[in-house]
Amino acid sequence: MEMIKHDVDTTLPAGDYCDIFSGELSGSSCTGKKITIGSDGRASFNVPGNSIVAFHVESRIGGEPNPPSIPSDWKSTVIMLRRPTKPGQDIFIRGGDTQNGGCSGGPDQQSSDKCAIPISHIANASFFYAEYLMWRQSDNYLDFEGPEYEQGTHDGTEAQGTPTFYTTNDPNAPEYQPYNKYGPSYWYTEVKMDCSKTKDGWFEFKGYENNGVGWESDVSQGSCVGGANAGAAPFKTNNHIGKCGFVNVFEWNESDCRVENL
Repeated sequence: MEMIKHDVDTTLPAGDYCDIFSGELSGSSCTGKKITIGSDGRASFNVPGNSIVAFHVESRIGGEPNPPSIPSDWKSTVIMLRRPTKPGQDIFIRGGDTQNGGCSGGPDQQSSDKCAIPISHIANASFFYAEYLMWRQSDNYLDFEGPEYEQGTHDGTEAQGTPTFYTTNDPNAPEYQPYNKYGPSYWYTEVKMDCSKTKDGWFEFKGYENNGVGWESDVSQGSCVGGANAGAAPFKTNNHIGKCGFVNVFEWNESDCRVENL
């Protein structure tokens, strides 16, 4: 049988991985094919004709490496944006603190962008959300620039900002998320956020849809409802405004907002 060689750029940590198509991870070895990823994130392997190879971070021998430590003063923050979509459509968010001035147009200027807010993804998402899991790798800022340098890709497709994933409030659905108490079509992300880089605890963002749709429209947000009694942000903007350290709920192209306690 003809073997086809593949050289693949990945965003996975270096190490040995088990091909979950030909077998599985069993203890410290693979029951099927083993694939090695180098320190540069590249993998080379042969695939028989009419076959596939599949591996992911949870099939790594030895488990996933410990993630970088997150500063203890960063706060867990949830963002949900309701947007009904069709298969193949994904929602990203782009944001930061425009009140700080000097926002960079990019690309790849997040580390020096005065508007960018440092984040670290912490959402508990299964491999059901393969796109999200790939796109969130090396996504280290909430910013208006778009994809970050070396941010994860999925099947060669770049992220278009900070990724989110589809959720519902139906506990019997695979897309269920406990913080979603509102219904289907809420695109979700959960991060640790550096609140010191926000404006008095408030951050801005807009939704961005792939496949040629682009930005959502400007909004004019007032006071937010919800149990957190957050009220209104101390500034005006044409973006959504969320509160660091809380659950923030919005709708695409709408000015309404809800802020709840975690």
